[in-house]
Amino acid sequence: MAYDKYELAKTGAMLSSIFLYTEFADNWKYFFTEATMTPVTPGKVDKIVTVKAHVRRIGPGAPGKSVIAHARTFARYSKTKGSARPGNPYIITEPAALGAGYRERRQFALLGDDHDIQAYCQAKAKMLIHVTDFRGWTNVIAAATQTP
Repeated sequence: MAYDKYELAKTGAMLSSIFLYTEFADNWKYFFTEATMTPVTPGKVDKIVTVKAHVRRIGPGAPGKSVIAHARTFARYSKTKGSARPGNPYIITEPAALGAGYRERRQFALLGDDHDIQAYCQAKAKMLIHVTDFRGWTNVIAAATQTP
C-alpha cells in the first residue's frame, strides 16, 4: 500500500529534479525508458494499526455481524497531513491502437516543475502517450525515437 519516492534522472532541457511517488515502479517503466529506479530514503513509511474484533451493525435493530481482528495499513508522509501523497497527480495514458478508449491508464504523483516534467516525458517516452496534469491540461507526446 505504501508509495515509494523516486528521484528521476535529469535529461535534456531539465533544470531541476523530479520526484515520483508510486507504489509500483513497473507502472512507470511501462511508459518510460528508466533503467534503474531506486527509492529515495527513507522509502516506505507505513503506519499499521491493529483493529480489535468487534460487532458491526448495518442499522438500529439489525442483527450484528462479527468482524475478526485484523491489521489496517495507512501511508504516512513527513511533509503532509494524514495519508495524502506529496506532489501533484498526473495521469499518463496510452491510446488504443484501434477505436476509442485507452489501452493503459495510470496515475502518478509528481513533484517538480511542469516544464521539467514535460521535458522528461518528451525525452524518455517509449510510445505515444497522453499526459494530463492536475489542472486538466493534456499534452500528446510521441515516443522519444519518433518525430512528432
